Amino acid sequence: MEEFNFDEIVNREDTNSSKYDEAFDLYKRKNLDILSVADMEFKTADCIKNAIIDKVNKGILGYTSRPKKYFESYVTWYEKNYDFKFDVDCMVHCPGVISGMRVVIETFTKEHDKILIFEPVYASFKRIVGNTNRDIVISELKNENGKFVIDFDDFYRKICDVKVVIICNPHNPLGRSWTSEELKKIANICREYNVLVISDEIHADLTLFNNKHHVFRKYYENTITFISSTKTFNLSGIQASVCVLRNKEEASIYFDEWRKKDIYRPNAIAIEAIMAAHSGATLWLDNLKKYIEQNLLFIDEFLKENLPNVKFFIPEATYLCFIDLRSLGIPEKQMQDILVNKANLVVVMGSVFGESGKGYIRLNAACSRTKLERVLNNMLKALG
Repeated sequence: MEEFNFDEIVNREDTNSSKYDEAFDLYKRKNLDILSVADMEFKTADCIKNAIIDKVNKGILGYTSRPKKYFESYVTWYEKNYDFKFDVDCMVHCPGVISGMRVVIETFTKEHDKILIFEPVYASFKRIVGNTNRDIVISELKNENGKFVIDFDDFYRKICDVKVVIICNPHNPLGRSWTSEELKKIANICREYNVLVISDEIHADLTLFNNKHHVFRKYYENTITFISSTKTFNLSGIQASVCVLRNKEEASIYFDEWRKKDIYRPNAIAIEAIMAAHSGATLWLDNLKKYIEQNLLFIDEFLKENLPNVKFFIPEATYLCFIDLRSLGIPEKQMQDILVNKANLVVVMGSVFGESGKGYIRLNAACSRTKLERVLNNMLKALG
């Protein structure tokens, strides 16, 4: 029987980890705790590792097809876990959610179409809108006692000439697992104006503390959904996501766009890794989520006891902590300098996620408790 040791410290130096190598290059030193990029410090499940090893041991890593059983494993996973059945004929492989979104925007919208996002949010949403010469519309989320919620009045005022709304479900960096009521409200407003919704659901499997993930497509058919189990099982480096289009014809058009770019085949280990995860890694995932929950509760208790002016909303989903440091009154650039040079800590500064993120940091809690304790104690010494 597989043992789950999430306390294990994995040395990621000299493993070609972009998370580490890029930070080392930027700050010109290695004595840093890097809790910035959203991948985990945990080894993936044994069944996934074994499937990859079996594939490699066959000795040929040639061009790879996209078998129907690969997409069917996603259909089964979502039907079993979220009571929603995607149409396998509407599914198209793409290397990543953001690159996939960009192709959706380029294919199904025109230059200067307006695209609405809710900020603070994952920075790549704004970047791909700008890089495709579409016009960005921002609806700021409201902070209500530490919990960010949608300002539906603002959303309704701004949607009248919007062509696309992008939602992050669950939300990065806020850790919100949107309720069915919230998603239904978004759907009703979008339905009134016949707006296309692009729903990024890469964090779907990482709902915590009995919160439930709700597939947005369940409430609104005019939705293109991005899913991937790479975030779930710490497989981001295999670069494999799935876009679920609105119908078969649209899926064919979308696939043709990837063929034109000659980027339509998965890498040689992606199929085996994802199918192994879906068929054999549920227990690993259950234990992972319990460990992350305990990490989040530890952070909450530590901050309340030692830095009571720092506000922290315990995430409902994801392992990403959006921590409110505004009460300390330290400008962001200075805060980053303190964290890097006094706490030896690299996080993502809140302004990366939009103007309303200023004064926050995003900290990745998917690491060993030992590392987390060290990080928080170093923060306390630097800020206390």
